[in-house]
Amino acid sequence: MKHKLTVLITVYNIAEYLPRFFECMKNQSFDDYSLLIIDDGSTDDSLEICRRFAENDDRIVIVPVEHVGISQARNIGISHIDTPLTAFADGDDYFEDDYLSHLVRALEKYNADLSISRVEYIDEIGQKPVAVHPEKGVTLIKKDEIKKALPVLLRDRRLNYLYAKAFRSDILKQIGVEKDVKQGSDTMFVFQYLERARSVVLIDDVDYHYIKYQTRSVTSYSGSDAFDRLIRINNYIRDFSEAHGLMTEELLTEIDGRIFISALWMIEKIMNTAGSDPQKSEEIDKILNNEYYIEAYERRKNELEKYDFEPVMPQSGKSFYQKTLRRQKSLAFRGRILKRLPGFALRLYGTVR
Repeated sequence: MKHKLTVLITVYNIAEYLPRFFECMKNQSFDDYSLLIIDDGSTDDSLEICRRFAENDDRIVIVPVEHVGISQARNIGISHIDTPLTAFADGDDYFEDDYLSHLVRALEKYNADLSISRVEYIDEIGQKPVAVHPEKGVTLIKKDEIKKALPVLLRDRRLNYLYAKAFRSDILKQIGVEKDVKQGSDTMFVFQYLERARSVVLIDDVDYHYIKYQTRSVTSYSGSDAFDRLIRINNYIRDFSEAHGLMTEELLTEIDGRIFISALWMIEKIMNTAGSDPQKSEEIDKILNNEYYIEAYERRKNELEKYDFEPVMPQSGKSFYQKTLRRQKSLAFRGRILKRLPGFALRLYGTVR
């Protein structure tokens, strides 16, 4: 019997997290779903664990494939979907019992093509919340309002990932076969879907908990290569929006801000990783002299007050690195002095009590 919803996950060497994932699925208050698992050539016990759980639940369908990467594995999964609706999850995250119920109920209540709930981002160490979107109430965005809403959706990280969303499968299948949906490009994927959607409903339910694993995600990458990858994603957003009449000055401002944030993020990682001073200087130089970074900086240099931080001026990576080191050493020295200063000052002025 065909179910209403397919939950699609791709699995690659996440055996230690899968029991928790299956427990989350078992506890869903919405049970009219099939769970489609694409095992992407796992070399640990992931496939065996999935098969063990599938023995006791006929809603679970497993498709083993050779290791092809998450995007191709996802596209294979999309080609197997036979339900009206689709949701995504990562096997190493966890979610609340009403995760699927809230998404499906909102989609059907508002007859929307996409429902988006909120996400709690959690640090792997200590399970501390990193960020939760502020509450804004249920919002229905109609087709002619999507263009105006895009900057806010992008800024609020509503478009970064495929989880915490319910999709119409017929629209989803139009995108899954496109060749430019590549690894790490969930935002690109969602932009393509939005361009086809008639309406979107945003809900406040914070049901999905994304765990930021430092050793396993793109967020653990550092260096100019990782920055180039982030630049490509932002360029795709810009080019796609321009090609489909979605670009606004506010959206371009948001894209430039994402470029600045990516640069600052990567520079900080370079500064705090092992490596020689010349190597770090060279990596930073590639970022600060990236043509798209320079373009964004030149476009925004007279209006940088729009951002809550100060982007680094394009300059020599060596000069920036050396100045930063000197400042860090100066601050460290000042900190050591200040730790001793209060007692010294009190004694000096005879105010010890």
